[in-house]
Amino acid sequence: VLLNMSIDKCVDFCTEKEYTLAVLAGAACRCGFPTRHFTLHEAEDEHQCAEKCAGEEYENCGNEEYFVVYQTQVQDNRCMDRYFMPTRSKRLVALASFPGAGNTWGRHLLELTTGYYTGSYYFD
Repeated sequence: VLLNMSIDKCVDFCTEKEYTLAVLAGAACRCGFPTRHFTLHEAEDEHQCAEKCAGEEYENCGNEEYFVVYQTQVQDNRCMDRYFMPTRSKRLVALASFPGAGNTWGRHLLELTTGYYTGSYYFD
């Protein structure tokens, strides 16, 4: 709980902690990430979140039952981590192609879907 809660204070706090969402629940500020159970596309009636902020009388801070959610400037990079295959992997697979065939694009898609680094002879 931050003193004199306001939207800016909560958003700044969550941005410092590198979260993509700032959530106001009355005097409480919570930070988090969107999930498939909580997306940013579920609008509710604004009157349910009409409790005024202690730090700014013209801002709504929600309450204990209805939260006000703001998106921070932090990019969600949780799915961008790259891993290396274990040293004792069963098989090594190589992609061979001619220039312009889309091998780099194929590797990029494999990295995004599996999280494993695919590497390149040309370091692209």
